[in-house]
Amino acid sequence: MIEAFIPCRNFQESCAFYQALGFDVSEPKDGDTLTASATYTTQGAIILQDYYVKDWAENTMMTIHVPALDAFIERIKMYQSNHPDTPVRFQNPKDYGWGLQIHLLDPSGVLWHVFEAKKNLNL
Repeated sequence: MIEAFIPCRNFQESCAFYQALGFDVSEPKDGDTLTASATYTTQGAIILQDYYVKDWAENTMMTIHVPALDAFIERIKMYQSNHPDTPVRFQNPKDYGWGLQIHLLDPSGVLWHVFEAKKNLNL
């Protein structure tokens, strides 16, 4: 499994955001208060890092395949409604032929390509 470090402008906010999206966010391990592991079902994991560099965050892009994009979008909207001052935003789904995709900015400015493949494609 590959895990990427994700910068967090506000570590606690990022942990809450990813947990709201359905990631299983661990508590930081003893002696390591600067990172938390976040796993999304069997799709992989990220490491949330209590470290932020604006240029790094705004140049980080991630891709995740979700089984139901509509349900994922509902989780984003729920997070936004519970956190009205959040910088989190996304575009409406677009059909790329192989499936639907949205672009999502996390609380730190990391860009996520979130997609649901068409059922007859194995992506």
